[in-house]
Amino acid sequence: MTHNIDALRERFHHLLDVLVNDYDFGCYIDGCCPEELENGWWDNYTKAAENLGIWTGTGATKFVIGDDNCDYIIKFSPCDCDFDYCGREVEVYKEAEKAGHADKFAWCEYLFDYEFNDCFCLPVYVMEWCQCGYDMIDDEMDEYTFQRYCSSRGVDDNDNTREDYYNSDMRGEYQENMMVWAYSHWGLDYYAPSDENDIARFMRKMFINDIHAGNWGWCNNRLVLVDYSGFGENFDERSILY
Repeated sequence: MTHNIDALRERFHHLLDVLVNDYDFGCYIDGCCPEELENGWWDNYTKAAENLGIWTGTGATKFVIGDDNCDYIIKFSPCDCDFDYCGREVEVYKEAEKAGHADKFAWCEYLFDYEFNDCFCLPVYVMEWCQCGYDMIDDEMDEYTFQRYCSSRGVDDNDNTREDYYNSDMRGEYQENMMVWAYSHWGLDYYAPSDENDIARFMRKMFINDIHAGNWGWCNNRLVLVDYSGFGENFDERSILY
């Protein structure tokens, strides 16, 4: 797929200009910590969302802005974040292209540095829009894991079996279950012998350790990771559990 970077730069630079000049967005993002971003403490959000047709998403390391009329979103790390997690995603995506795994990740690229409030220069990145939702992904993964539980034990799907499953060790293996489910959508077997090009090996190599349900999405009927910079003790292989 070809991405018109110039058009995206123009579109989203204009959007940020409007947000900063008309909705005090600059004062919000340069004066708060990641926890405040995550809690959505932007007084003018509702007004901006209604007038501009935008939506936002936040986490511990990233702020996302989407446009109802655009198949792309922009994202950036908070001003006082000690690591450029979005820039790390671009690095990971380029390595995924080289390794033949780009179809497992939402496309992303550096867009521009946005200057505002006379002193801040914010690196802004663009990513293709994906249909996301923690509950949607988590429920589908959990149901898939339950059906594996039934199949491996030769038991029927009933209330008693579900209760046994909810109390089982298998349900507690969250990261492994997430990878097994993802592999099934990629037409792969997580437990089959693999070579050095295996996607899980690649993810471990790139220290992608934060794979909860909120970091996946669907793009053109393709399951992809939408947040894959890693988190916490970055570049620490001991935190890679799957």
